[in-house]
Formats: sequence, C-alpha cells, structure tokens
Amino acid sequence: MKEETGPTRGSGWILTSLGHAFYPMDARVEEIELHDIAHALSNVCRFGGHCKHFYSVAQHSMVVSHIVPAELALAGLMHDATEAYIGDMVRPIKYSMPVFRAVEDKLWRLIAEKFGLPPILPPEVKHADDVALITERRDVMCDQTNHVWSLVQEGVKPCVARIVPLGPSVARLEFLRRFYELQRKTEALKPNTPAPQHSNTPPPAQP
Repeated sequence: MKEETGPTRGSGWILTSLGHAFYPMDARVEEIELHDIAHALSNVCRFGGHCKHFYSVAQHSMVVSHIVPAELALAGLMHDATEAYIGDMVRPIKYSMPVFRAVEDKLWRLIAEKFGLPPILPPEVKHADDVALITERRDVMCDQTNHVWSLVQEGVKPCVARIVPLGPSVARLEFLRRFYELQRKTEALKPNTPAPQHSNTPPPAQP
C-alpha cells in the first residue's frame, strides 16, 4: 500500500472544515472560504481558553461588529478572520513574534480582497476591539488580579449590554447570519460594485 501524501506547494498545509488544503504561508485568495472561517472561529475560544465559560472568537467578532460605526460593521465582523487559519495567539506572545504578525498581515490582505474589506483595518475597528475586550473582562473572564489594564487608564469603557456566551454551533450560525445581513446592506449602498468573491456554497451539515 502506498504511503499517503498530502498536497505539495513548498510549505506546510492544514485541512479545513470543508475538506480543503490551505497553506497559511502561501495562502491564495481563491482558497479562502466564508464557511471555513465561520466554522473555525466558532470553535476557537478567546483568551487561550481562560474564560469562565466557552466564548468563541466568532461571538467576539459579532460583538465588535455591533460596536463599530455601521459602515464598518462587516470589517468589524471579519477583523479576526485570519485566526480561522492561523489560530488565536495570546497578545503577549503575538506581539513578540514579528514573523507571525507578518503572516497574519499578509493573510488579512487576502481576506480583505476576498470580501471587499479595507486592506488596513480602520482605527474605529481597533477601538471597538478594545471596547469588546474590556467588556469581556467583565463578563467572561475570572479576574482576581489587582492589575489596572492600560485600556482602562486610556478611558475605554465596556458596553452596557452584557455578553452571554453562545455554544459553537449557535455562534457559527449567528456569525453567518450576521455576515449575510451586513453584506446585503453593503451591496445596497454600492449598487454598481461587483459582489465580493466569496463562495455561496452552503456549509456541510453539522451534527
């Protein structure tokens, strides 16, 4: 029996939820799939899993999409889409690894091209991400330290509404629903703009 071998393209690859090979170090825009992103982000827990209850990157992304100005909601929803392919690395490690950040930046530009988003995330998205973080500290983390976060010193305030964590399957469906809702609104504002190049193929049935 022949030894099973995977695809070759000069770099390592991962197998996505739709059953496709994806090369994080040699990514191509046509290989980025909305349903892979929704599935993966809904199964990735924020903060390296250090939450009181499971809380997904997909739900975090939805929170951000409701904080940003309406015209940036789709960018807010997709701002962490790279993590579907390279994982959610905790900030202290991520910021000390320039190679990882370079891969992330390149992948974001491809995702932005795929879905018609800005290649550089606007500062409003970064601010909304910080607001979500402060809100998550209050609602989903167990913080018994006396550390004063720099964001608090900068005056960042949490959302009034509290976060109630969703399970992965619900978060996946809600993420997709939010995406299509925002895409319709975006296309309505740009009637002469071609639709972004994402796949409309329905996701595979989930157990």
